[in-house]
Amino acid sequence: MRLAPDQALGFEQELARIEEERSGSNELSQLFRDSEENQVLSAFLTRARSLPNLQLEHPKVINEALRRTPETLVMAAAEWKTFSDEFYGNQGLTLPDWPQYLEIQESLGLYGRTPAERNFRRLKRNVQRRASIFVYGILEVIKRVCPCFPT
Repeated sequence: MRLAPDQALGFEQELARIEEERSGSNELSQLFRDSEENQVLSAFLTRARSLPNLQLEHPKVINEALRRTPETLVMAAAEWKTFSDEFYGNQGLTLPDWPQYLEIQESLGLYGRTPAERNFRRLKRNVQRRASIFVYGILEVIKRVCPCFPT
């Protein structure tokens, strides 16, 4: 998902309006526009820069953003809850047990809280990964042997 340029502009203009209205200054909106954090977000969202490239260009900001502390994990868990409620729970849907979703929940401590549960999930992921490699390998052999095999 990409941040729409009009959204960033709208945010900046609204922030400037509020500052002007309340303090007669637009210093914060200028800081937002020029901040390294905003430059990183802009590069990631609008120019689709990869995380490794951002790490090279802005190591301090990326390291800070990826640091796992109790506070950031609590904030991330709150954001996950908001996401899952908005797109699933409030729609009367259950959250899919997709591997990516389970990994997010595990890393936030929301799923697989005991060592046995985490070990079981790790084992299951390894089996799934190996099974998919095996199945795709067999399909490739079948395609070579039988060119009429549908792909």
